[in-house]
Amino acid sequence: MKRPIRSLTFIAVLGFIGIAWMFPALPIRAAEPGFAAVKAKAEKLYQEGAYGAARKAYQVLDLKTLTKDQARWVEFRLADTLWRTASIEYPDDYSQLEWARAKLEALAARTLRVTDRDETWADIQLSLGDFWWTRRNWSNWEKAGPYYEKALEWWAGRPKGEEAADHYLGILWSMAAPTEDDWSTWRSHPGDEISRDALENALRIATTTEQKIHLHYLLARNLVLKRKTVRPGEVQAQFEAVLQAGKTSKYYDDALYQYACWFEKSHKIQEEDGIIDSPPDYSRTLALYRRYLKEFKKGEGAHWKAVK
Repeated sequence: MKRPIRSLTFIAVLGFIGIAWMFPALPIRAAEPGFAAVKAKAEKLYQEGAYGAARKAYQVLDLKTLTKDQARWVEFRLADTLWRTASIEYPDDYSQLEWARAKLEALAARTLRVTDRDETWADIQLSLGDFWWTRRNWSNWEKAGPYYEKALEWWAGRPKGEEAADHYLGILWSMAAPTEDDWSTWRSHPGDEISRDALENALRIATTTEQKIHLHYLLARNLVLKRKTVRPGEVQAQFEAVLQAGKTSKYYDDALYQYACWFEKSHKIQEEDGIIDSPPDYSRTLALYRRYLKEFKKGEGAHWKAVK
């Protein structure tokens, strides 16, 4: 009675071996990377300016497996990194640039209520501002400005802290970013369009000396180029703050020259009891010009010929 059992067992073993031979073991599929890990890796690449690599990192994610907010973030970053990469590698391929811009605008339009605006929404505004402002040979402040202002306004409304300050300053630096190789052109500096309120807000939260010098320089430009009237001493205060850094600051050259030029003209000063006309101060102008020639030799200062 036992022999049939052994036979059945033998047959079963042979069957199993046959199936194993016909269908070899399939490789175990690796678990898909999680959103948090991918975002951490991609954002590190993004901060390094490796936009193409950041885009590839995000592309491994399946939007269907993500939450609504996670998917929205990935959609944003894919569009953002597309135009940033294309503007560098394929600046003449407008199809990619326009697709990315349209995608960003569509994502922004999904947020209908002001109360629903979040960090992703603010970053979309920043991306659109950069799109119109930071691309070489394509600077359009009329289009970029409103996007930047929305992003600044959102971060200004966040609780005070290092994160909010870093983002606010980051947006402002984008607004002030040079769009040409030579940033040192007094009459056409990208930071000229930044509002005085935004600059003063930034100065209150700036932490490093370099940041503060840059902001004093931008404020000096704002007061000289954009204001018909100024308060007593405020122009001098901004220029002097820049000059205190000495020649180690890349803004020193321009600031010293334009400070001298400012004294060479008359100005309207807003006193408590009204506006007064302040005449040119040629003695201060001459002193500053002499200081310029003393500190800069021919070929060193951008304004040496004009001063000489």
